[in-house]
Amino acid sequence: MFADTDAIRAFAAASTAHAADLAAVAATLSSMPGAAADSVAGPLGPPFLTAVARAANETSRAALRKNLPEVKFDNVQLGDAIAFLRDVTELNIYVDWKMTELSGIPRDVSISIHLRNVPAGEVLRLLLREASADMRYQIESGIVVISPAPPQPVAVIKGYNVDDLCFSDATFATRRKALEDELKAAVDDASRNQLNQQLRDFQMMIDQTRSGRMQELVGLIQNTVAPYVASTMSVRAFDTKLIVTADEAGHQEVAKLLVMLRDRGEGAGGGNNPPTNTKPGAGNAP
Repeated sequence: MFADTDAIRAFAAASTAHAADLAAVAATLSSMPGAAADSVAGPLGPPFLTAVARAANETSRAALRKNLPEVKFDNVQLGDAIAFLRDVTELNIYVDWKMTELSGIPRDVSISIHLRNVPAGEVLRLLLREASADMRYQIESGIVVISPAPPQPVAVIKGYNVDDLCFSDATFATRRKALEDELKAAVDDASRNQLNQQLRDFQMMIDQTRSGRMQELVGLIQNTVAPYVASTMSVRAFDTKLIVTADEAGHQEVAKLLVMLRDRGEGAGGGNNPPTNTKPGAGNAP
């Protein structure tokens, strides 16, 4: 491997030293007990720590934006390639080798890339991609931290029976039974036709009420749960079921919300039905 390091070292030294100082200040203050930190930084302590960490991060990003005149890696081990970048940029670079090797990426995996006048950050990104598509880096308090990307959460489809939350007023059932009893007692066609029409109208009103409540539940989940979970969540209404596609953490939050809604004591018959599970793309949800 080869690079013109003289200009790189001179260019990086000042800003890297500044980043290291800022990172050290942030680390020292963050490690102090609350009372001690307050005595040093006062009530502005937390914002100050945040500002210091942000400044350290920006200084490290600036170092990574600087071009490296030439980099040649010919079958160089990953660990050696990272050590080379650490040396020429004088950045603090930490590699989580334990997690990296547990992910099946050995530190002696071979890297071969030839680049000219490319920012140091791009060199780092490409050499990590050469090692594995799962490798990434991020900057934490001015330190470049390298690790495998966390596994993506697995989304599953669950159907939640919410009939008890959509139609729980006992007066609806009482009114319907009264109409049905009148229909049974009717003695002429005109009365029966009139009562049948009333039953149809009443059923239409019930269906509209249920549909409106289902849409309210969908909107409630989309506005109060979906924006605050880590992965994408999809919510749809089907009859009196909520069909939710999310990871397990998202489903737990949906279940908590439904429990809170049922705390009113309504719908004891349907409130304890467990959700049903399918894999995404498996067809119709139950």
